[in-house]
Amino acid sequence: MMNKRLVLTLGLLLFFVSVVSLGLSWQSSKTNPIELEDRANSDKAFAPAFDWKKVLYTMPRYQKPIKSTPKEISKTEAISAKISDAVLLAIVSDHPKQVIMITPNASEPKAFIINEGWLDNWVISVIRPDSILWSDETSGETYQQYLYN
Repeated sequence: MMNKRLVLTLGLLLFFVSVVSLGLSWQSSKTNPIELEDRANSDKAFAPAFDWKKVLYTMPRYQKPIKSTPKEISKTEAISAKISDAVLLAIVSDHPKQVIMITPNASEPKAFIINEGWLDNWVISVIRPDSILWSDETSGETYQQYLYN
């Protein structure tokens, strides 16, 4: 008796869902596609009167950067560069150990290994996991540059 009621209830529920879904699909197929296009075009009539792209491009954040011509570095500028002017980006601990830096006179990062450097007489003497040690070959002066300051 209980099973018959359950089967009857599920059958009626399935029949009801089928009738409703058929009715909805039949109703949506009667919609005129030209009428839908008219509705889409009518939304354009209520569009804002200003161009949002122009507003964004007036903000400095969204303006395209102006490409400047690369200038030549004079000898006085090269002499005034300090070892601390370079930005340490990464330290690669695998063999061979190397550091990735951006120097003041370059726009692209460059890799350096031990006993190499970007400034005259300054070379990397030690590469540690979080820092590097620069040594001036002429004066013996050292400078430790950290990855995270």
